[in-house]
Amino acid sequence: MMIAFVGCQSNDDSTDVTEDNQLKNDISKRDSALYLSFTVTHAVEGSEDSFESDIYYYGLKEKEVKKVATIPYTSSYPIGVYDINDKMIYYSATATSSDKRDELYQYNVQTGEKQRLTSSLRYINYIFSTEDKIILGAISEGDSKALGPKIYDKKTGVIEEILWNNDDFINQMTYNPLTKTTLFSSNSIKEEYSVLDKANTAGVNPKGIKNKIYTMQGTECKFEFEADKGYIHNIVANKEGIYYQHDSSILKSSGTLSKYQYRDKSITNFTENQISGETIYISDDENELYIVNEVELVKLNLKTNTNEIIFSADRSKEAINNASILENRS
Repeated sequence: MMIAFVGCQSNDDSTDVTEDNQLKNDISKRDSALYLSFTVTHAVEGSEDSFESDIYYYGLKEKEVKKVATIPYTSSYPIGVYDINDKMIYYSATATSSDKRDELYQYNVQTGEKQRLTSSLRYINYIFSTEDKIILGAISEGDSKALGPKIYDKKTGVIEEILWNNDDFINQMTYNPLTKTTLFSSNSIKEEYSVLDKANTAGVNPKGIKNKIYTMQGTECKFEFEADKGYIHNIVANKEGIYYQHDSSILKSSGTLSKYQYRDKSITNFTENQISGETIYISDDENELYIVNEVELVKLNLKTNTNEIIFSADRSKEAINNASILENRS
C-alpha cells in the first residue's frame, strides 16, 4: 500500500476569476450528462436471511429509472455505485466467507465478472467513482476507529491514504463530478463519545461537538471552515458553496440547510423548509435538490417548494442504502 502524506491545509483566500469563470462555463455544458446511481437492498426471494442489492441508474435529463444489475449483499453496510463510463459497478463486500472485513469490489455489467480490488480495508462507508480514481470513506485494517479519505487508482490498483488524524471520523461525505471536488465533514471520536455519555435519550447536548468541513481535489485536502457546535447530518456542494444541515441532536432528523459561500466565506440560512433525507446533489442555480431517504429518491424544487418522487421502494421489504451523482462523459 502506498501512503500519501497529504494533510488538510488552511483555506486560501485568493481566487482566480478567470479560472472560476472558465469552470462555470465548462459546468454549464456538462450538467445535462449527469445521472444518479442508487442501491436498493432487499431479501432474496424465497429466503429470510439472504439479501442482495439492486443497482439503479437515473438520468437527470432523460428522467428514466433503469435497473442495471443485482449484486450480493455480504458487507456490514451494502453500498454500490454504477459508473456508466467504465461499465462497472463498484461496491463493498466481505473479503471472504470467513473474513468479514469489507473490501472494494467491481462488477462488470457486460460480462458479469466480479473482481476484488483491495486487501487492506475493514469498513467502507462511502464510494465515489471518478474518471481514473475511486474515492473512499473507509477504515483500514488495523487502524483505530477513524474513518478517513482514501483514493484507489483504477489503473495501478494502488490505494493512497490521505494523511489523517486517527481521532477524526468522517460523518458526511459527497462528491461533485462537475467541480471534481470531494466534500466531507468530520469530528473528534473522543469528543463525540464524551458528549454521548452526557446526552439525554434524544441525543441532544447543548455543547455539541466541533464539526470541521473539508474539500479535496485530487489528493489535495483543504480545510474550509468549522461549523457551530452541534451535528452535521447532511452536506452537499456546487460551484457556489457548501450546503449543510446542522442540528443539536446526534440523531438524524429533518432540518433546514445553511450555506457557506466560497467567494466571501459567509454563512447564511439557505432554506426555510425542513429537509428530510440525505442530500445527494444541488443544481448550480440552486433550484433543484436531490435527496434520498430510506425508501424514496426525491427531487425537490426549492423555487416552487414542490417535490417529485423519482423512485419509491417497497417499505415492507426494501431499503435505499446509498445514492451518488455521476457524469456520463461519453
